[in-house]
Amino acid sequence: MERYRKRTWCEIDLNALKYNVDTIKSITDKKIIAVVKANAYGHGDIEIATELQNLGIDYFAVSNLDEGIKLREHGILGEILILGYTPVEEAEMLQNYNIVQAILGYDYAIELNKSLEEKGSTARVHIAIDTGMNRIGFIQNEHNDTLEDIKKVYALKNLKIDGIFTHLCVADSFRQDNVDFTEYQLNNLDTIVAELKKSGYDCGLVHAQNSAGLTNLKKEQYGAVRAGIILYGLNPSNDVRKDIVYKPIMALKSVVSMVKYISKGDTVGYGRTFKADKTIKVATVTAGYADGYSRLLSNKGEVLIHGIRCKIIGNVCMDQFMVDVSNIDNVKSGDIVTLVGTDGNETITLDELANIIGTINYELACNINLRASRVYIK
Repeated sequence: MERYRKRTWCEIDLNALKYNVDTIKSITDKKIIAVVKANAYGHGDIEIATELQNLGIDYFAVSNLDEGIKLREHGILGEILILGYTPVEEAEMLQNYNIVQAILGYDYAIELNKSLEEKGSTARVHIAIDTGMNRIGFIQNEHNDTLEDIKKVYALKNLKIDGIFTHLCVADSFRQDNVDFTEYQLNNLDTIVAELKKSGYDCGLVHAQNSAGLTNLKKEQYGAVRAGIILYGLNPSNDVRKDIVYKPIMALKSVVSMVKYISKGDTVGYGRTFKADKTIKVATVTAGYADGYSRLLSNKGEVLIHGIRCKIIGNVCMDQFMVDVSNIDNVKSGDIVTLVGTDGNETITLDELANIIGTINYELACNINLRASRVYIK
């Protein structure tokens, strides 16, 4: 294990990452586009992408130009696809760094092509098709046929179309109306791809299945899959196939800085939101919401110390919070506190914390601040 400051840190298990990649390969023979946007969902984009590259992954997806350039400047050699917006005035950077850009709509294609033409540059692009999520892309459904607009994009001389894709919004659910809507989305994509091919256009790499679609759908008629949250061992929802198991690769840990006793009637923390009804032993933990440990866990969450669950008391502060350790005899300053992960026979997951505060595991992983050092274990 590399050296780190023993305050608050994330342990990233690269062996578990390999396990997840192997699991994905066991359920698909299609090209895997590894989604490493948002600092690899909080896990460390350079380290994760480098390890994935070592494991044979040669296609990556990011959110924006800065993320793509960062990968290039740190030795990532494979294809990089920007799934979001790039300012058209920076269009030449796409060619300079050999990065593929998603085309978000017709007007964006025109402006991007114009900027590239002015700068004597070209860019490879994937056309986004809006099949029902209504976020980005050329709208394709029973009310809108986007074929003619896409044909116009093919005619733009400074754009080279290398792929077409859509994004599924409810593939993480087996509820029948959601299953039907996913099928509706795929049919919309199939329609436009078939029309383009019939008209003699090369669609390049076609992809639709995100983590949820890859896990839940056995339908694999496209050229690639986009693996995101499952790379990191987290499920896209609770409504996924149970026969496919991924391993979480992140543990979030901290330490005890102080142990003390407080008396009946004493209060704890900002706002005095906890009041002791008896004498209890309290430990201060050196993590807080500035590390990405949500303040919404105040008086609700639990942590693990010596393999024992301990309740948070009072409000989570910016850099610290307090827990009741009355049920542990030998807790002391410097003891490791597991905020997410396993200690002994107990495990606290991001899903557990997300359920407590009413959000999703994606958000909690992404919110872990860079102040919490990432330590990579292999």
